Amino acid sequence: MSVAKQSRNVVAIDFGTSTTLVAVRRANGIPEVISIGDQSGVTLMPSIIDFDDLANVGESVAVHRQYRSVKSDLTRAETVDVTDSESELAELRVSAIINEAIRRAKEQVPKLLEDSEVFVGCPALWSGRNRRRLATIVRDLGLAVDYGNVLDEPVAAGISWIRDQWLEGGVKPVGNVLVFDPGGGTLDVAYLRVAENKDAALPDISIYYAASIAKSGDYADSLLEDSLSAANARLRDFKDAPALRDAVRSLKEQLSFRTEGRVNAGAPVNAVVECDQPTLNAALRPLVTDMHRLIVNVVKGTLLRRHGRITPYDIRNNPEFDFSSKLAPEIDYVVLAGGLSRIPLFGHELARTFPCAKLITLSNPQEAVVRGLCYGRELVHLNLPRPPISFVAKVTQRDATGEDVSEEICVYEAFSPIFRFENAMAGNGNIYASWTCTAKASAIVELFAITPSIYDDVPISDRLIAFRMTGSRGQPSVAKPVGVDQSTSDTFIRMVLKHDPRSIHGQVRFVLYPTTEIGFYGANCDMAFRVDDWSPTPGNFAIGEQIASSSIPVTQVSGTYVADKDVMVAHSSPIKSKDR
Repeated sequence: MSVAKQSRNVVAIDFGTSTTLVAVRRANGIPEVISIGDQSGVTLMPSIIDFDDLANVGESVAVHRQYRSVKSDLTRAETVDVTDSESELAELRVSAIINEAIRRAKEQVPKLLEDSEVFVGCPALWSGRNRRRLATIVRDLGLAVDYGNVLDEPVAAGISWIRDQWLEGGVKPVGNVLVFDPGGGTLDVAYLRVAENKDAALPDISIYYAASIAKSGDYADSLLEDSLSAANARLRDFKDAPALRDAVRSLKEQLSFRTEGRVNAGAPVNAVVECDQPTLNAALRPLVTDMHRLIVNVVKGTLLRRHGRITPYDIRNNPEFDFSSKLAPEIDYVVLAGGLSRIPLFGHELARTFPCAKLITLSNPQEAVVRGLCYGRELVHLNLPRPPISFVAKVTQRDATGEDVSEEICVYEAFSPIFRFENAMAGNGNIYASWTCTAKASAIVELFAITPSIYDDVPISDRLIAFRMTGSRGQPSVAKPVGVDQSTSDTFIRMVLKHDPRSIHGQVRFVLYPTTEIGFYGANCDMAFRVDDWSPTPGNFAIGEQIASSSIPVTQVSGTYVADKDVMVAHSSPIKSKDR
């Protein structure tokens, strides 16, 4: 990881479930978190909006009018179906909160958005669909953002700490880093590998795995309210009242720094609510159980990237993959980010789970994500566990009249999870992403990669990504993939395959493995490539009548490719923007 030259300002937005922050990093400078709170020096703006008045945002919203956890309404779409009206209202509320945060930030920094690039954070569990939704919301506010500018929050928090240590004279961490980021709505965990790079000021960083659960601060509030209500009949009568929930939230914050807390709950509760650390710890036990399950899944999930094509059976039964004795001791640092990480219980549990690791408590954990997002351009270039590019298949068949009919199918959407560890371990899912052509007759399938975009007016022909072969391991191919410039370099844009449905081995199949390998299979092909760097490098690659606007480096791992007349003819047609 090198220090990227930055000619434009970078604006970072951490739209959180509980609070929203904005930061700016001027050209080659350090991140500055802007004070957007209602008091001088306060960087946090509550992510609160009036139930009905979209213009009433933040601290001014009366307690009984507060709609909280707007971001969770987007996260819900990852696991449950929501109506169009619910989705539209959620997006309007998100837009209003982010718009108010930007308005306040521009009051402090008037030229904030001039010649700037914007990056926004999101939970690790968000798929491509929700990242696209958030990017579109921010774009519609007039900010310079696209699909790829929405980045994982725990990864950003980890990068912030690593950069600070390497560039500001601290102890330069090398090894395995686990980032623990409990926010208001989601609990996120990321596993990073840091290796020294003697030729650069910063180390090489790989993101092995990141995941999250939709249980965190709000869930903790609910657990504590249930516990206190069960022990106090008066509180039980006002369960779920905004005043009681507000008092419980304040108690939780007090107990991040004290052993006992005391809050006066307003009307209609009108009572003093008290709590101590043991009571809080007992109430949060279900969240701690979920936390441990998530951490084990993340740590074991890295095995699927680090050890090749192992199976869930191997992970369950091989003693070399035992969590407590083998995997947990491999963690060198545990970084606590996010406001909820201040509660001592979580630090104690993490220290017990990772006895060999150094526990890092950040001085201001709530700012870790927004500071890390200021290095968004460098984050994009990391070896991400979810590829930031999309793969498309163009299936061409001959109809009854003898005309060729084509259909384009997105076979992998950028940032989608390649696998879900918990499902794979339970036998309910694969440890790879795949697509199989279902055409009933012979067909020609062209597989290619594109840079994702939320801008509908950008045609596919302007977003094509070339595959630049940097080496070959295993058996060499019989023939280069169609599209390779035979006279210059091993670069191709489209992998063109023959589909023969009469045989399972003749069916075209695309597989994306967590080891960054891509498999192309068909009647004329059985090839695998390993991607060296998922981040596309800008540049024009003209091959025949095709031009790619960027490229990614790949290494051929194994396989063969046989070209024939049918494939060559199908490939010769130029790419046209009307295709999609």
